[in-house]
Amino acid sequence: MIAYLMGVRVVQTWHEGYSRRDAAGFLLKAVVPSSIVVVRPEYKKELRPLFRWIATKKKFVFIRNASSIPKVVLVDAEKAELRAHYLRGQKRLVVFSDLSIPTKG
Repeated sequence: MIAYLMGVRVVQTWHEGYSRRDAAGFLLKAVVPSSIVVVRPEYKKELRPLFRWIATKKKFVFIRNASSIPKVVLVDAEKAELRAHYLRGQKRLVVFSDLSIPTKG
């Protein structure tokens, strides 16, 4: 809203859905004159009916979600070397990355 009031062209990216609890935040985002970039092809149809009605005049642009991290293929020797480097003598290594999901490649 502040950027818009300062004369800046606004483009928003909406990734997740909204619950009733998020209504105030959704309304604030929806009243800003802007285009909406989404990563789900049927995003607008998946909105709750009230939210869909509020966003009726919004222009939704679908851009396919993709990984920004290139895929790497390692041979067994390279995998073993990396594993040894990060384990540092331990038995297990637990790693979490929400960027490594099938929909992002």
